[in-house]
Amino acid sequence: MSTTTGKGNYANLFNPQLDRKSPYVGSLSFTSRTISFLGHILLLTNVSKFEKYGMKYIPRITIFHMVISAIIFLVSLKVPMPYGLILMVVFGGIILLGIKERLRPKLYGLTIELNSGTRHTIYSRDHEGIDKVFKTLLEAVNHPELYAMGGSFTFNNNGIIAGPVAMGAGAKAEMQ
Repeated sequence: MSTTTGKGNYANLFNPQLDRKSPYVGSLSFTSRTISFLGHILLLTNVSKFEKYGMKYIPRITIFHMVISAIIFLVSLKVPMPYGLILMVVFGGIILLGIKERLRPKLYGLTIELNSGTRHTIYSRDHEGIDKVFKTLLEAVNHPELYAMGGSFTFNNNGIIAGPVAMGAGAKAEMQ
């Protein structure tokens, strides 16, 4: 995710509005013909592709900035009190912000692309959950007769919880 706007690397540093990729909280349900989430109902026949991926997050404060800030922070210990304190707070804050960015949990995405080119994306921190949603939806598209009654997934901050996936009689017979 690039955060520069042409005004330098610090243009979006303190603007959380531009960091819109946040985990989805809600539910995703599907039947043998539709997928519904985020107030959208998508026909499975209109889905051209499913794609899952890990989000690459590029920290806004580089290691170089953190090293320079640490050096200035240490030098500010020798500067007289009011100016030294200001330097310590500013450059200490930059160091803490850089550390916070590196400790940020990784996001994983699932994109559903329609024949019209429209893309719908869901993000989560749960890698195994996104894998399970991806595999189940792919199976539902390829074998709709197995998922006649559909199923659901609930996305929350702790992960993805699979609801009941009702499969048709053919799948039950194959499993036995």
